[in-house]
Amino acid sequence: MLFEFARRYRFDDREEYLIHITTGTHVAQICLFLLAESRHLPAKLIQTQPDRDCSRPGLATVIDLDLSRYDKLAPRFRQEHNEGTSALKGGIETRNAAFNRLIDRIERLAIVTRGPLLLTGPTGAGKSRLARRIFELKKPRHAVRGEFVDVNCATLRGDQTMSSLFGHVKGAFTGAMSERAGLLRAAHQGVLFLDEIGELELDVQAMLLRAIEEKTFLPMG
Repeated sequence: MLFEFARRYRFDDREEYLIHITTGTHVAQICLFLLAESRHLPAKLIQTQPDRDCSRPGLATVIDLDLSRYDKLAPRFRQEHNEGTSALKGGIETRNAAFNRLIDRIERLAIVTRGPLLLTGPTGAGKSRLARRIFELKKPRHAVRGEFVDVNCATLRGDQTMSSLFGHVKGAFTGAMSERAGLLRAAHQGVLFLDEIGELELDVQAMLLRAIEEKTFLPMG
């Protein structure tokens, strides 16, 4: 029931959620813990314990919960994991053990990490499609709030490169009649996929690296 509740409930990304798991049965506590750990419930866990004689402030403690009742929920997680890996592979089942291990690793990593991911491979290998499917895995788990922005860096040339990526203010250069947000701002709190990033000029790559590492940048002008 808690799993279905987490799937249906419309969480507001502007809110911060807390789960108080001190009360209730151990089964409910375990399920709440696992649902929070898997980001089905985008919340922090709170456990409290009052002072016995009420003469001192209460305590926050970690409770060693019995995980033996986890078995009923585990198949649901396995089912969703299988659905996630199938989506990453485009619904095509493969027998290549190394490829299947890679997809399993991506499925686990894509949900829990908010850091940059580097996808390598030859042109036409499907990096763009895989990036979008990673985003589609992260979005229902509340791991991202924004949108998916796909940028083919090979099409960015000259002075327009900086403006396209970082945006510009009005009057930053000849022809800049209005402010432009840029692709990095368009992907704020979402996923920015920089395809063929090696085609960018080295100084632009350096500025992108700094923006990704420091999570801040300035528009042109």
